[in-house]
Amino acid sequence: AGGAVSKEESGWMRWMLARIMVNIRVEVKNVVIKYCSDRFVSSISWRLLAVDSANSSWERMFADFEGPTRAAFKMVSIEDASWCLDGVDERGQIRFFETPLFNRERATARVILRAVPDGLASQCPGPLQLPIAQLDIVSERFCITMSDRQVEGLALLMTEIDAFVDRIKAKKRSREPARAVS
Repeated sequence: AGGAVSKEESGWMRWMLARIMVNIRVEVKNVVIKYCSDRFVSSISWRLLAVDSANSSWERMFADFEGPTRAAFKMVSIEDASWCLDGVDERGQIRFFETPLFNRERATARVILRAVPDGLASQCPGPLQLPIAQLDIVSERFCITMSDRQVEGLALLMTEIDAFVDRIKAKKRSREPARAVS
């Protein structure tokens, strides 16, 4: 039996890996992400971004899958988040520093991931029709300020993001083997 894994061992390992994945805690501190184009500069920063496990009452804790949908609850918290979006001139210099779209804000996203979104038939009196994933964003106060120049910059940023995603998709399609048509 050199290296073979039994069904019981395989099931236990899968269960243990799932518990580890549900309970991984991630913290990303003091990050600045800057994107520069020939028309604008966008900068997003935060002091702390944390991903924690929680129970169905949204208390941070070591958690297991819950209920017939085998739901996992995650909390994503961000502190001191800021987003600046400024136009640039033909030399690439910021011509005017706009008020940040949001500045030093705090919010929490609550995420529910369901492994069995329709529930387990043996435990539920019918399909639950729940989504696989659900996102709630919670904040006591979150202020967004936007000038007409920033609305234009945001539209340009979205256009560039869309073009970037299209390039990635095209590159992926070009790598796929040709399919026979029948």
